[in-house]
Amino acid sequence: MSEQFSITQDYQKCLTAESVRAFLEENAKVRLADWQKAAAEQNGYAEYLLGCCYDYGVGVKQNAVTAFEYYLKAANKTIPPAQNAAGYCLLNGIGTLPDARAAANLFFKAAHHGNKNAQFNLGWCYDSGCGVEQDSCGAVEWYLKAAEQNDCDAQYNLALHYE
Repeated sequence: MSEQFSITQDYQKCLTAESVRAFLEENAKVRLADWQKAAAEQNGYAEYLLGCCYDYGVGVKQNAVTAFEYYLKAANKTIPPAQNAAGYCLLNGIGTLPDARAAANLFFKAAHHGNKNAQFNLGWCYDSGCGVEQDSCGAVEWYLKAAEQNDCDAQYNLALHYE
C-alpha cells in the first residue's frame, strides 16, 4: 500500500469517525510521523489531520496558531473540512486575527462542496450578517442544505425562520 493511499484512507476514516478526537487518539500514536512527513510534502489530507492534532492537542502540544496554519494550508488545497475549520478559526480569532469576511468566504467554498458544517456556518453568517450582508433567504438556503444532511443545529435554526 502506498503512503499516499494510506494518508487518504486516514483522512476518510477521520471524516466518518464518530468523533475526530477519538480517531486521532486511536491513530496518532502510530500514524503521526507519517502525517508529518506527508504534510512536509504538501499533502492536503495530512495537513488537515495535523491541524486536527494541534487543535485537539493529540500527539502534539495543543497550539491554536499551528492548527490554523495547517488548516489553512489544507484549505488552499480545496479540502472542505479544512476550509470549514480555517473559517471557524478566522471567525472566532482562534490562532489568528478575526476576519469574518475571510471566514465566510471559506465557509462558502466548503459549503459548495457539500460540507454540512460549513453549510450551517454559512447560514449563520447570512443570518447574523457576519462577514456577508445579512440575508434571511440566504440563511434559509444554507440551513436547509445542512438540515438535509441531518445537522440538528441547522434544523433548529431553520425552524426558527418558519415560526
